[in-house]
Parts: sequence; structure tokens; C-alpha cells
Amino acid sequence: MTTFVRGLKCRLCGKTYPQDPLNFCTEDFGPLEVDYDYEAIARTLSREKLAARPNTMWRFRELLPIDGEPTVGSQVGGTPLVRADRLADALGVERLWLKNDAVNFPTLSSSDPS
Repeated sequence: MTTFVRGLKCRLCGKTYPQDPLNFCTEDFGPLEVDYDYEAIARTLSREKLAARPNTMWRFRELLPIDGEPTVGSQVGGTPLVRADRLADALGVERLWLKNDAVNFPTLSSSDPS
């Protein structure tokens, strides 16, 4: 599968790194971000193409900084967000969304409470 990841890049100094399991710059300890080929992404991907794929994190496979095939299940990701207006009001924030992780644990629905 085509990947649009060119490597990693320090957010502070701009130093580039290969696509390795590294999360900080060895020069200034700045955070590393994925360095994408945005022109290739624009030519190839669209919202419509992504929306037509299964609702898992693998719909974004070309944008993930991993080599080879995925090593976790095909159903990973796609956790729904729930708008929490009353909690947002109580906290004094404009908008608040919470992840509903309960839907990612199918074993809970069949567990024995005893």
C-alpha cells in the first residue's frame, strides 16, 4: 500500500528523521511530528474515499507512520464521540465531547456479573 509518510520532523528545529520509533529530537528534545507528502495526499485521497472505507483507524492506513501490515485487529478505532452539553455547562466550557469507549469492549456485554 502507498504511504504518504516521508519520515519524522522536529517541531522546534525542523531536523528530519527516518520513520523510526522515536518521539523526540536528539538535538533539542523537541517533539517529532509525522512529515507528510501533502501534494501526493491531495492528488490521491479525498474525504469521500476515506468516508467509504470501514470506520476503523485503518481507513487512514496511508497516513499512519507504520511499516508493513497492521499488527492489531481490523476493528481498532472508530470510537464514537458523544456531545456532553450539560457537563460542558457545568465546567464552563463552550463544547465538550467524550469518547464512548464502552462500545469497544464486546466482552462486557457477555460477562458474567457473579
